[in-house]
Amino acid sequence: PKNRMVATFLGNPPMNILPITYGNSLFWIANQSLTCPSTIREKLQPQDGQQFDLGIRPEHIQVVSPSGLLPRSDKFVDDLQEDIWAFEKSPIDVEITVIEPLGRETLIRAYIPQTDQYSIQFQVPINYRIHQGDRLTVKLDFNQILIFDSTTGKTLYP
Repeated sequence: PKNRMVATFLGNPPMNILPITYGNSLFWIANQSLTCPSTIREKLQPQDGQQFDLGIRPEHIQVVSPSGLLPRSDKFVDDLQEDIWAFEKSPIDVEITVIEPLGRETLIRAYIPQTDQYSIQFQVPINYRIHQGDRLTVKLDFNQILIFDSTTGKTLYP
């Protein structure tokens, strides 16, 4: 998509938009950090303290279970690029607020603890046992993220 407005308008459920701040080769979402892959750094040339909006669709977020990633019905883990896949270094802890069964999958709405304003939604298999108030770790597929200018909304990456 050309900009943040188009990205959030298309798709159901809608794309997650998370405000991020760049610093020391990391993207910061509230008090949690995500490794910023070199391919993104090379394209954006970000400065420490620079703010962006990170966009990611719910289907490109995966829950981490004690034994590893939850299985998915799509090719989420099969189509990975080595450098851009900052997945193992970039977990986000979330707390579940809403659980919405959708048939084959369940839509989860959660927030990042200690920040009521940062919410995120993602999907889990319908048989995954989860309860409101549970805390989970999720990881983002960096092959699927979009980075927007936080002021203009223009797509900066990819």
